[in-house]
Amino acid sequence: MKRVVDHTDFNNMKEYMKTVTQRDVFLRENRHWQRKGIVGDWKSNFTVAQDEKFKEWEQRKCKEYGIDFMQYYTKTPKK
Repeated sequence: MKRVVDHTDFNNMKEYMKTVTQRDVFLRENRHWQRKGIVGDWKSNFTVAQDEKFKEWEQRKCKEYGIDFMQYYTKTPKK
């Protein structure tokens, strides 16, 4: 679990992106897979309709794979 947390840390992912070959594709197309690293900032990029569509997709996929993420939504991650 510690390795997953370390690998998915925003700053570590940002540094890793500098080393991958796909980086040039993202830069050439002026696309970035990382934004600001701020929790909740997705609200600045999603419309209400997009949020609703994503929630429907998420619920459908979680049900399909037998995953219950609701248990995690109410917990604050420890650092």
